[in-house]
Order: sequence, then C-alpha cells, then structure tokens
Amino acid sequence: MSMFDTIEEFVKPLLIIPLKSYQKIMAYTQLADGEITQFADISYDREKNAFVMGEVYLLKQEAGSAHVEMDEQIIADFNLQLIKQGVAQLPRCWIHSHVEMDTFFSGIDTDTIDQLVNESFTIAIVVNKSKKMRALLRLWQPFVLTIDDLPIQVDYGYEKIPKALHDEVKKKVKGQKSY
Repeated sequence: MSMFDTIEEFVKPLLIIPLKSYQKIMAYTQLADGEITQFADISYDREKNAFVMGEVYLLKQEAGSAHVEMDEQIIADFNLQLIKQGVAQLPRCWIHSHVEMDTFFSGIDTDTIDQLVNESFTIAIVVNKSKKMRALLRLWQPFVLTIDDLPIQVDYGYEKIPKALHDEVKKKVKGQKSY
C-alpha cells in the first residue's frame, strides 16, 4: 500500500511540529554557539495528510561555526538503545542549524540527507537563530523523490481557543468584543 492514495495527498503534505518540539528545537539552536544537529521522531498521519513530529533528541557532537561532526558509534548506540526500548521506527527527521545564515540545504546537507536512506522517508529541517525554518521531504520508495520547502505548521495544542480563555479575557480585559 502506498503512503499516498491520491495525487493531491502526494503534492501537498504538511509538516506539523507540536509546540513542545518546536520550543526544544529553537532552544537548542539558540544555546549553541555554532551549528547544532538534532534528530526527531516523525510519523505520517493519513487523515491530516501530514508528517507529525514527536520527540526531539540531542546527541553528543562536535560543532563549529559551519559544520557538525558526530561519531558513528554514538549514533549506533543511540539507535540500539531505541530498539531495546521497543520503538517501532527509528527517528526519521534530521534537524540542523545554520546559525545566522539563511535556511537552505547546502551541498553538504544534501550529502547528509543521502546517507539517511531507509525503507520509506526522511524529513530534513534547517533552522537559524532568527527562528526561520525550512523543511524537505525525501521519499525513498518506490523511487527517490524530494519535495523541498515542505509547508510547516507549529501546533500550539488546540485548534479552537478554549472557552475558559475567552471567559478570562472577557472578565479581565475591558473593551473586548464578545465571542
């Protein structure tokens, strides 16, 4: 069975980042002097036609102003630990920063993405200290396909503002319209 049932689903998937994950990504990015690399769990929600981010992970790394180096053994140990915990899928999202530069995928970034091949997909995200983000989706099966500039939506936890918040504003803020 294909990940996408229709061409519309294929053309316009979305990346949803829960607020907690977004805050963690941005905190790591702000705290690092140079570039930083992170990984995250990603699942596909067919109903929403969206890739949804889960837990964000930071591994030991050596970072400079324009590069990050990670020991392959650290990555292997991390993956083994997840497998021992019984995870169904290893992290499919690679996140890295460009510090103060714009958000784009460099040749080195593309080479790194090529090394993340698996049986389904990879999401790559580049962020900067200005909180700009750019995402890319790489489908590996049934053929390799890249969708750059994947739309990103930060999920603030609710689609409709809770009634309690409406009531609180109405009670405490004069001059507000009624809802």
